[in-house]
Amino acid sequence: MDHRQASSLKAGSRLLVAVFVFTAAPVRLRAMPVYGEDSRQEPYQVSNPAVRRLVDSTAALVFKNDLNKASPRGDIPVYNLPYNEVPRESVDGISSQSKKETIPLDPRQRFYGQPQLAGCSGALIAPDVVVTAGHCLDKSLGGNRCSELALVFGFWRDKSAKASTSFAPNDVYYCRKAVHAARLSDDNDQDEDWGLILLDRPVQGRKPLAVDSAGRIASGMRVFAIGYPWGIPAKITGAAPVSNAGKSVFEANLDVFKGNSGSPVFNADTLEIEGVAVSESYNDFTLQSDGKAGVSVRGANDPKGAGVERVSVILPHLRELRDSGRAQTVARKALSSGLHGSQAFGALSEIAASRTLFR
Repeated sequence: MDHRQASSLKAGSRLLVAVFVFTAAPVRLRAMPVYGEDSRQEPYQVSNPAVRRLVDSTAALVFKNDLNKASPRGDIPVYNLPYNEVPRESVDGISSQSKKETIPLDPRQRFYGQPQLAGCSGALIAPDVVVTAGHCLDKSLGGNRCSELALVFGFWRDKSAKASTSFAPNDVYYCRKAVHAARLSDDNDQDEDWGLILLDRPVQGRKPLAVDSAGRIASGMRVFAIGYPWGIPAKITGAAPVSNAGKSVFEANLDVFKGNSGSPVFNADTLEIEGVAVSESYNDFTLQSDGKAGVSVRGANDPKGAGVERVSVILPHLRELRDSGRAQTVARKALSSGLHGSQAFGALSEIAASRTLFR
């Protein structure tokens, strides 16, 4: 396995740092398993065209150095690895005496061998703004600095079972500035975990996603997520009911994994973004008797669901962005287009240079 697939994840009850991590320090804790049957689908398998269209405006966060020189046609190839082994820290049942850094993935697992290139997930919420999880951008949690990030649209698998790993220039954007908050506490509902990426230019040919301006999501309402589990092409999860709906965070038994950090979580009825996936309590994989890793499976009604940063925490901070130069323009665009109480952003904070998320 290439060193960019190695992962160092802190044991605990929080989630979802992206897939290509190489750092000696712990990062944003654990990810999650499947609840009941694996509900993830390729976009083309989803019958509702309105849901399929949401994928067009989700972004894969990738390491800019993984972008290769454009081809003669102008396409930009992105370095990728096959989804065929996983870091030991993501597998339950590994002996503490084992020196293996990676565990082979059981070839019978869904999506085996698909290309991995995403580190985190994000969503376009204004013409030049992507929202993601704060820990994807926080140096102390393994995050990447703005200058090292590229954002790629159109990374999904079509009916021919192919997923492009070369992208047109209008599908590739760069981080011009990033603001984020990633504050952990003993009380999950007091956490802040959101990130806002200002792109180098407005996105062409893709519409910003609608956001629930009132933060009306409540326990019992159904939500689903779109993102890049383990960095592979975009998947759409099945809908799951909201539980433990707090002021800042709610939970839902969504089939999301590492790499889904920052995935937009949508209201299944309105198709508006209600939050971003940020945390969980379980490892993604379990060691099988044959020594290979298989996806962990929990009960469909397991009380510990994926943590989702609620959209309503954004409103005061989005307004604060008006007082910050470049961000002022973006915030006004967002407000004028209906993004009144959107994702989880927060106080302005430039991303400092340290280790990267994808090395």
